[in-house]
Amino acid sequence: MLVEKPAVLFRARKSRISVYMLPLMTLLALAMVGYTLYGIGNGDHTPEPAYGKGYEDPPQLDAYLRFIPPDVVSTWKAREFLVVMGIPSVDIDGRQRRRDLQRETCWQYNGVARQRNNFTGELLPLYLLAPHQSNGYEISESLWKEATKSHDVIILPTSDVRPSTRKRIGEGGSWGLAAEIVMSRKTYLWLQFALHMFPNASYIVKGDDDMFMHVPQYLADLRVMPRRGLYMGRLNTYTRFWRSGALRYTLGYCTTLSKDVAQAVVSIQAFEARGAHTDTHFKLFSIPRPCNVLRGRHGGPCATGENKT
Repeated sequence: MLVEKPAVLFRARKSRISVYMLPLMTLLALAMVGYTLYGIGNGDHTPEPAYGKGYEDPPQLDAYLRFIPPDVVSTWKAREFLVVMGIPSVDIDGRQRRRDLQRETCWQYNGVARQRNNFTGELLPLYLLAPHQSNGYEISESLWKEATKSHDVIILPTSDVRPSTRKRIGEGGSWGLAAEIVMSRKTYLWLQFALHMFPNASYIVKGDDDMFMHVPQYLADLRVMPRRGLYMGRLNTYTRFWRSGALRYTLGYCTTLSKDVAQAVVSIQAFEARGAHTDTHFKLFSIPRPCNVLRGRHGGPCATGENKT
């Protein structure tokens, strides 16, 4: 009896552990299912997107154009650009340097609409900024000088925040949830603004301030692309838990949308409700079917110096 007693106690403890583990595992399974349903929808059976007022409600353009002189605004409205590119950036020295490098390199190609050629060209690149937390949520003096000189800075009605991670410029990884959400909100606001400001543009692009674009090749490619249903860029796949390869999206350093696709994106009610967080919701809910998804060539017209989406 003395020899068997420890075994009996062990079996009793094991039985009690099993009683506790069953509800815990059930709760964990329910949590995973709920998280999956909330985060990525229902896979290939996602219903058609519900359209709201994201496109129909015009933004307050004057606030966006606070650094753009009226004569430049009139010039933009008189032009019929093939493509307009919005480049989210941040009001810090490191990002200002990258904006200047783009102005001195890829935006010097023929075909780029810029101040020195009176905005004559097929591609109009614009930088998307906002008041930054590090500057007390005010526009810095250096950005004031830059914007009044270049006439290519759009101020979005949001605020940038400091990163919550140790990631540095030029490194891969995440800047932290708050910073990523602001970046996503900028993308949504840019699409909404561009559709109203440039109604004649065939394509709208979201770019990065650290990419290099071979503009002649990009424009040559774009001229033969369809004007409707286009979602073009370097493709990647989205994986979460057991799902792999079911969701495809283009990397954010150069994503080209035809106007009708951009209209559909800003009209999706899920963006208005969730704040248009591109690193999750933009990739997953963005492009309504049917849509022509074209894979960008590695080392093609666009290249980036930073591994980010």
